[in-house]
Amino acid sequence: MARKVFFSFDWDDVWRVSQIRNMNIVQKENAEKLFTDKAKWEEVKRKGDIAIKNWIDNQMRGTSVTVVLIGRDTHMSRFVNYEIKQTIAHKKGLLGIHIHNIKDTNNPSPIKGQSPIPSGYMVYDPQPSVFLGYSSYDAIKKEIASWIEKAALEA
Repeated sequence: MARKVFFSFDWDDVWRVSQIRNMNIVQKENAEKLFTDKAKWEEVKRKGDIAIKNWIDNQMRGTSVTVVLIGRDTHMSRFVNYEIKQTIAHKKGLLGIHIHNIKDTNNPSPIKGQSPIPSGYMVYDPQPSVFLGYSSYDAIKKEIASWIEKAALEA
């Protein structure tokens, strides 16, 4: 079943996040709504916290699952934490995916961040396998649809 998904992440991880965006797990017509560019985000940010929260609420409207893409400092983002609280309050599916093993030209040294996801929700940490010949990217691409469906059913 197709799910409308909200992706929550820290802007410092946008390079890794964009790779997940380009996995074609999101329909092209919805990509603009789910992945706002930095200029649009900066415009909203200049208007203050209330405007940001209103923007987030609008972006989350109609979604059934929030996927938190967890980088090094994601747990410290007050807006990611707001998005998680809104997801739980609206009884939507919630899951986390560690993305530290995804390649990043801005930050090539992967540092696994602390998960901001409360206990009771699934958090995945896809590991590369040299023996099996796949990367963390491959593991996410292969499994993300089933993880999203599982989170939706558990909500």
